[in-house]
Amino acid sequence: MSNDINQFSPNKIKYFVCHTPGRKSVCPQGSHFIHMMGGSVFSTNDIQDDLIGDNTGDNISKKNKSFCELTIQYWAWKNTDADYYGFFHYRRYLSFYEDKFPTDDWNSVIRPYLNNKTIEELRLNDIEHIQKIISGYDVITPIPIDLKKVGFSSVYDQYKTSPRLNIKDINLLLDIIKDLYPNYSEDAKEYFSGRKLYLCNIFIMKKDIFFEYCEWLFNILFEFEKRSDMSLYSEEMYRTPGHLGERLFGIYFSYLCKHRNIKSLELQLVTIGDSSKVESLSPAFPKESVNIVFSSSEYFAPYCATTIRSLLDQISENKNYDIIILEQEIQSKTKIRLLSMVKGIRNVSIRFFNVKQIFDDYVLSICEHFAVETYFRLILSDFLPEYNKIIYLDSDLIILDDIAKLYDIDISNYCVAGVVDTVLAGHINGFTPEKHRPYYLEKVKIKEKNLLNLINAGVLLINLSKIREQYTSNELLDYAQANNFNLCDQDVINSIFQDKILHLKNEWNAYNDEEGTLRRWCATFAPKEMYFSYKIAIKNPKILHFCGTTKPWNEPNYEYAHLFWDTLKKTPFYELVIHRRIIEISNFHNHNTYKQIVDRRTLKGKIKFTIKKIVRLFFPPKTIRREILKKIYYKFRTHKS
Repeated sequence: MSNDINQFSPNKIKYFVCHTPGRKSVCPQGSHFIHMMGGSVFSTNDIQDDLIGDNTGDNISKKNKSFCELTIQYWAWKNTDADYYGFFHYRRYLSFYEDKFPTDDWNSVIRPYLNNKTIEELRLNDIEHIQKIISGYDVITPIPIDLKKVGFSSVYDQYKTSPRLNIKDINLLLDIIKDLYPNYSEDAKEYFSGRKLYLCNIFIMKKDIFFEYCEWLFNILFEFEKRSDMSLYSEEMYRTPGHLGERLFGIYFSYLCKHRNIKSLELQLVTIGDSSKVESLSPAFPKESVNIVFSSSEYFAPYCATTIRSLLDQISENKNYDIIILEQEIQSKTKIRLLSMVKGIRNVSIRFFNVKQIFDDYVLSICEHFAVETYFRLILSDFLPEYNKIIYLDSDLIILDDIAKLYDIDISNYCVAGVVDTVLAGHINGFTPEKHRPYYLEKVKIKEKNLLNLINAGVLLINLSKIREQYTSNELLDYAQANNFNLCDQDVINSIFQDKILHLKNEWNAYNDEEGTLRRWCATFAPKEMYFSYKIAIKNPKILHFCGTTKPWNEPNYEYAHLFWDTLKKTPFYELVIHRRIIEISNFHNHNTYKQIVDRRTLKGKIKFTIKKIVRLFFPPKTIRREILKKIYYKFRTHKS
């Protein structure tokens, strides 16, 4: 969207939503919404397409660092025409739902995300419904905060006790009001001595009242700028004019109610935890590339980095490698380390895709040594819409050949390609058939003919185009959630795609299991030709998979562990993994072995999963019971005004 201030024709309602630089937020759509970038004059990059800058026409964009969202309000006053003017933030909106939601003590309805579900719930896009609700009112405000509930005796007391605000500014403000608008002076004192507080500069006003208010508000704030000295203020204290604007709205509104007999309406204020867009990814390179996807947590990042480093050691100079890491918690400093691994390598890209919003609505079973990240691969067809094929890799691998050779395998007639899980075949074929055969035949719905050909999901070549034709990500996740399979997404993949799987040579996913281990013993029960292929592959693997619970970072003497450590040394995480080993050894001597640590992590995951199941059972979504539970939960969260 361009910055042309004349593109908007007069309309009954205009809602101006303030967005901040460097953040891509969800923008509710409709002719009544105008999404704007505050402080656009400072933006070094072009403003994103769906935002308008506040630095056009008659503006005070340069004051944004102190006036905050009020630069948007000024711009709307000076440059647009409407019957009603409304103001929201990128993560704060008024609710137009007919009934009341439970709130926290600050009278705020808490929603974790601003997505289509939340937008529909709050009826933000229903312009006819909104017009019907506000019709006939002069001013619409959020329900004010009762300061007694949050431990303050008055509006003045709340400002005075705020650690990053200075009460002398309120005293100066009162003096300015007395000098410029003496008829408001007593109402200002009365407001500051009261317990009702209006925050966030969020409201809807009729045009004539809004214009009068802006004239009054900005005259006072500009005078405050002249009389005050904020040169030594901290970053937050420098936002004082924005904070004062919130209190000035309360004063003005109280004055209108007392002296002008206006008609007003209170609506619930909704605070969004995360308003970030979940955007699908486009290919990193204009030409065909080898597309590789990993999943990782913050904890697993060093091991994911080691797998990536082994991949980089084998790449071809005449191919491009597009690497995507699915995550929901990786820290910025960790991402910087990961990105440093491909600095200066022109034909390799690493990007991150946060999937937290997608998975927060699901209760997915976790068992044994798995983590929730194992399910991330199920969403790829929808969130990589421009990709036709990808390789999915676990993060406990060492790659010993150019991954492009795997990518070039033709799977046009298949949904997925993978290596048969020889250990699982051994379980089914003779080691524990009484347990595994009925589970896979009855629970996972595997056909008898496919029973010994189930693939391991640690290395997959995935035909996204073919999957996209038949299933959505939600359908795959719903299936996973409904069944609580033992091997999580691996069972999902084998169940749904069982007749559309191409079996790869074992060398592309050679399991590292020493002689004498339980897994190697299980494998000996597999059909003999399958077991022989398994043994041959481990002697000359293209991808070495440290499958199971024994990992090379915990057992440096394990077979082939030296390949992991030699590769780890070439990453920015070597010292971190050494530090973890020192802590683990120390814990061992304190009777806290690594196994106990893993057990605690597994137990924590199981407890969390059980709690989620209980919550969904007794507190279903969109019920009063669920909303009351949310209120109790969010009561203990720190409120950020």
